[in-house]
Amino acid sequence: MSIATAVILNVAAIVGLLVLLAATMRLPYHLPMAPRSGTVAPDGTRRRRKTAPASRPSRRRGLPPEPVYER
Repeated sequence: MSIATAVILNVAAIVGLLVLLAATMRLPYHLPMAPRSGTVAPDGTRRRRKTAPASRPSRRRGLPPEPVYER
C-alpha cells in the first residue's frame, strides 16, 4: 500500500465520519420513548418518579456553622 492510498483512505474515513455527524445532528433532540412496561398512560397525563423531599439544613439561622476541624 502506498502513501497515496493511505491518505485517500484516511480522507474517505474522515468524510464518512463527518457525514455521520451531520446526520446525527439533524435528529430531533427529544426522541419519543416507548413505555417499558407495555402499558400506555392515558393522554394528557405525565408519569413522574416519586422522590424523597430534599433535606433541610438543621442549623439555626444567624449562627455560624460549627467548625469541622479543631486546630
